[in-house]
Amino acid sequence: MARTVDTHRLAVTGQILLMLRQSAPFREIVAAHESGERPILVALVDDSLDEVVERIHDIGLPVTLVVPSASGSPTVMTVKARDPEQEVRWQPAHPDATIGLIVSHFSKAGPSVLGVPDPAADRELVLQLVEPSG
Repeated sequence: MARTVDTHRLAVTGQILLMLRQSAPFREIVAAHESGERPILVALVDDSLDEVVERIHDIGLPVTLVVPSASGSPTVMTVKARDPEQEVRWQPAHPDATIGLIVSHFSKAGPSVLGVPDPAADRELVLQLVEPSG
């Protein structure tokens, strides 16, 4: 089934391309696969967490997740598989949570690591807020 790309998501993709061209700090925080690919996934605040996890599963790990905000400065997270020894501060209470809930958590709690189940791969993902310096 082909997905349609809405105009907002497309506009955000254009902003990301501009950031990649103009910001060395942003380029440095984009997670890389072993193959050297650097997948970036755009998620909107209304996207369900389940849908985003499914898209991450299709892409493979690690992924850089970019969520646009009304302020114009996007929230950028790195998504990786959780190391069983890694401590997480919070987990979404409901599987129908949205990405907006995750962004809201980061804006209230500050930088932290969040655990999110990935049932299709029988693992847990961690979302970590990253901020380009400079």
